[in-house]
Amino acid sequence: MTESEASRDFAAMLDEVAGGETVLLTRDGKPVARVTPEQPTTAERLADLLERYPPNPEFGEHLERVVREIRESAGGPREWLWDDK
Repeated sequence: MTESEASRDFAAMLDEVAGGETVLLTRDGKPVARVTPEQPTTAERLADLLERYPPNPEFGEHLERVVREIRESAGGPREWLWDDK
């Protein structure tokens, strides 16, 4: 889209961008700007993922059980780097 086209119909350009399109603005046939749809922040994307895929409350218990089984298969109690002392 040329600079003059964008100036004449700014609302139409914004409608394209709002619809997910990226608009390349040109002046004298040379690119001068790119107008892109707003991207969600990392925090917004994380919030969306957590809403769609909530954490499993049993995961911590499962992880503890797996660690306990690994320790037992290694020959019984040992000092581990991540143990509280």
